[in-house]
Amino acid sequence: MKVEAVGTRRSIVGEGPHWDKRSSTLLFVDCHGREVVRYDPAYGAETQVISTEGDIGSVIPFAEDNRQLALCMENGLYRLDLDAMHKELLVEMLDTESPVKSRLNDGKCDALGRLWTGSAPSKLGQGPVRPKYNFWCYSKGQLKHKLHKVGVSNGLTWTNDNEVMFYADSLPRHVYAFHFDLADGNIRNRRVLVDFLKTPGYQGLGFPDGMTID
Repeated sequence: MKVEAVGTRRSIVGEGPHWDKRSSTLLFVDCHGREVVRYDPAYGAETQVISTEGDIGSVIPFAEDNRQLALCMENGLYRLDLDAMHKELLVEMLDTESPVKSRLNDGKCDALGRLWTGSAPSKLGQGPVRPKYNFWCYSKGQLKHKLHKVGVSNGLTWTNDNEVMFYADSLPRHVYAFHFDLADGNIRNRRVLVDFLKTPGYQGLGFPDGMTID
C-alpha cells in the first residue's frame, strides 16, 4: 500500500472522505473548519469549498441526485441543495444526556441507501468523555435508534455480502462486528472484533477511527 499526500490543505479536523463516482471527485469535510470540500484528481485541486455554518462530521451525496448532499452536523441530518445553496434540516438527532455539546460524526449508507451515523463530543478536551452518545439509522423520513451508551461514534462499513456490519467506538478502542440484516436494517449479536488495548498486533496503535473495506 502506498500513501501519499493529496493537495496542500491543512484542515483543522479532516474527516469523512467519500468518492462520488458520478463526478469522479472526492468529497470530505473539515469538522471544526465547518467546510465541505470537493477535490478533483483530474485537476489535482480543490474545485469547491462550501461553508456549513456549523460543525460537520460527514457528507454523502443522495443516490437520486448528487447535487443534493446529506450533511451529518451538530444537531442532526441536513440536506444541502448545491444549485440553490439551501440547507434544510431533515431530522434532529440530539444527545439529551451529554454533559457537553455534541455533534454527529462519521456516517455512511448501506446497500439499500439507509444512512447510519452516530454522535460524539463536539470537541475533545472538554472534560472526561463518557459513554452517553448514540448511533442511529435514517431512511425515508424515519429515524431509528440503534445503540446507546456510545463513547465516540466513528467509522463503519459492511462486508460485500451484507452479512456483517463493522463499527468503531473510539472511546473503548473497539471495532465491533454485528450480524446485519439488509432487508430490515437490524443489527444483532455484537462482538468485539478488535480491541486496540488487548488484541495482539493492534496494541499501541491508538484509537480506531474511520473505516472502509475492499
